[in-house]
Amino acid sequence: MKVSVEKKEQTVTVYRGDIESAKALGGKWEDLTGSVETPFAVEHEGQQWKLLEDLEDIKTAPPGECDFWKKTDFEIGKFTGVPLDPIEDEKLAKKHSGYVKIKGQVLPDTNFGKIKLEKIKKVITGWDVINNDTGEPVQCTDELKEIVYLCNPEIIDDAMIKFGVLGRDGGYSNREVELKN
Repeated sequence: MKVSVEKKEQTVTVYRGDIESAKALGGKWEDLTGSVETPFAVEHEGQQWKLLEDLEDIKTAPPGECDFWKKTDFEIGKFTGVPLDPIEDEKLAKKHSGYVKIKGQVLPDTNFGKIKLEKIKKVITGWDVINNDTGEPVQCTDELKEIVYLCNPEIIDDAMIKFGVLGRDGGYSNREVELKN
């Protein structure tokens, strides 16, 4: 018997760059007090900093002014979405499929890039921590989803893999589970 995974809105967090520091981000240095232990990272004056040694009082060691910190670089993206179900996948694939004759052979002609953009528009329903050049939040519209994808394909692909829309190898996942008695 085959069953589809229940469609539920979910949020995934995708990291790029120094992943260990990104996952250990404690916030802005200015807002923190008390002791901190590695792994730990902060944002300070527009830079990201990785803690190299435990500190009893974070305020005694400003990033960039002592040897307790190392400048690092990472990005964090949070995406809210609903996985597509296999029936929607099939409809989408048919919508963007055709045939081409080459040397007497009929070959499928599928625009997978268009399919992926359509999936992105349907799956990703919201995000935070995506900002424009001036630091303002970017609205989650269909047009901007395409632009964000074209500018950040690895981040979006990672999100799509975590939503179960793409397989680990970047191919499409059918998200169906085979149940055996």
